[in-house]
Amino acid sequence: MLASALSIAALVIAAAGGPRHFEDITGDLPSEAVTAVAVDPSDDRVLFAGIDGFLLRSTDGGESWRPVLSFARGLALDETDADTGARALDADPSVAGDDDVGRTAPSGIELDGEPERSRASAGDARGGDEDDLAIEPLPEGSLDLEAPELIDASDLVVPARTEPGVRAIAFVPRSPGVLYVATPRGLYRSTTRGESFERIAIPGGAAENDVRDVAVDPRRPSRLYVATAAGLRVTRDGGASFVTAPGRVGTVPSICAAAAEGRADVAVLIGTEHGLFRSLDEGATFLEVLLRGMPPRTVVLALGYQAITDTALVGTIAGLFVGERKAALLERYGGVPAGVQAISAHPGLPRALAAGTHARGVAYSYDAGLTVQPLEQVPAREVLALARGSDPEALVVATDAGVFRSEPGSGVSLSSSALKALRELWRREPSLDDTVDMALRYHGLMRGEPQSMRARAGAAALLPQLNIAYDVISGRTDRVRTFVLRVGSDLPPGYDPNNDDIDLFGNVGFFVVEPAVGTTQRALITLTWDLDRLVFNPDQVGVGRAYPAWYEAERRVVDDVQEAYGARRRLMTEIAAEAHTRKAGQLAVVDAARRELRKQELTALLDAVSGGGFTSHEQRSIAEGPSRQEDTP
Repeated sequence: MLASALSIAALVIAAAGGPRHFEDITGDLPSEAVTAVAVDPSDDRVLFAGIDGFLLRSTDGGESWRPVLSFARGLALDETDADTGARALDADPSVAGDDDVGRTAPSGIELDGEPERSRASAGDARGGDEDDLAIEPLPEGSLDLEAPELIDASDLVVPARTEPGVRAIAFVPRSPGVLYVATPRGLYRSTTRGESFERIAIPGGAAENDVRDVAVDPRRPSRLYVATAAGLRVTRDGGASFVTAPGRVGTVPSICAAAAEGRADVAVLIGTEHGLFRSLDEGATFLEVLLRGMPPRTVVLALGYQAITDTALVGTIAGLFVGERKAALLERYGGVPAGVQAISAHPGLPRALAAGTHARGVAYSYDAGLTVQPLEQVPAREVLALARGSDPEALVVATDAGVFRSEPGSGVSLSSSALKALRELWRREPSLDDTVDMALRYHGLMRGEPQSMRARAGAAALLPQLNIAYDVISGRTDRVRTFVLRVGSDLPPGYDPNNDDIDLFGNVGFFVVEPAVGTTQRALITLTWDLDRLVFNPDQVGVGRAYPAWYEAERRVVDDVQEAYGARRRLMTEIAAEAHTRKAGQLAVVDAARRELRKQELTALLDAVSGGGFTSHEQRSIAEGPSRQEDTP
């Protein structure tokens, strides 16, 4: 069975046009995480990308981006009388109104157009019964969230759609130019392919307008299912009025929504912070759907639906769950890594899908998640959104490192001479392990230090406590007067200056001697053992408490070094390829300069995190010559 599945997957890859790689189309987007992405169904070169506070559009396939919508950055749930600050932007970014003076935007984005402000009314931030938030014991057979074979600490993620930024971009089927944008500051609609936007106010407060996702009914485009922090809201007239969805789905915070036309009717899936809900009667009723092995109120991070097979796809912190449309219990398909927060089903290949994960990139599967194909990976850790256009193979990926698109080919091609020169450059640089060691030493995080501290704390309890006391007593010891009789002729000359047997004090034949000042010194050394510390050593407990903070700091440094080191090596490969096959015209010069500048930025970042050790090591290697042979791809 496995062999047949792999052979089918190989045929699918061959039919799709051979190997593919990810091309960076971030362009001039701000250097921050891209939280949402979409492709215009009528034109694959028109792309939309969302970040915190802005929606941007590209009409040239990602070469350049222009902001078309802005809204207040961050979340509004804790604000009173929150000002959304949302505006539709004109086509010409060089024309800015007076109200734009002093307004800031990330990475040089210039806003234009007149402000169109609306205020979110104050109200109850969340609806529903307080019992919905009560912690219940897990049923027998539920998933153990500490099981290492399923998830680890890095997969316990906050749902991406609850964080700041554009959450979702949805196009209306069979309605060219109409799209909806879900943001923390409300729901926005455009009927002009993104040239202008209007805000659709949802009755309620900030929670109702904290929109996490929006799903359009494929049969009735005027019916929308809006997932909000206050629960699911439904509109049947394109946003003119809203009603709260019936049952618990209308009161528990929603995260994602999907509406797809199956073989018989429309299936509506709603992922919430308290589980999965499904409706097969156009939203009249919603029933809870269970995930095998998971608690009943598992957080759902992402949803997908493949219409040609009537298959529902659900992403959670534990991985991917799959089930037929009417199945009351979804099964976990363990091939996809944990932390699935974006799903895109292939529209033409049954059971083919792509899943974006929290820390393991994009997972491709051609058997609904049972196995994952070892294809070239996106150069980013966290995948936040996926999108497809008319070419379903050209997958567009929104990540924490920018926007990427799947393109035919196996990546960068180099000649043997260019590859030899590239390897020579890499031999002069410190390895990744050396760079990590330098960075950890610079931040005072020596490898193995916590274990050493714990061992020293245990040995300290076996040693005695040493106390040293030293006293000095100074003063007259006795006050007894002593009389010594002497013959006058025996008196010293100083005491008988006239040599007449009479001393200086008028005494004849004797003088008085008193004892001098005396000093007493005393030293005391004691050794004591604390028997309680031998049985229970609190120092070892204190070191153990510091473990999580220590390893968290170490992990941040290692992640920063790995990300910058990998990006720099990829960029060096691109520079080598550009030098080998340089494009004609001014664009090639601009691209080469941009890559070289980015290389210098990454070098400076590695120097900053390693205290200048990266460049120093490279300079020593150049002066001394390569001392090792590093394996390179």
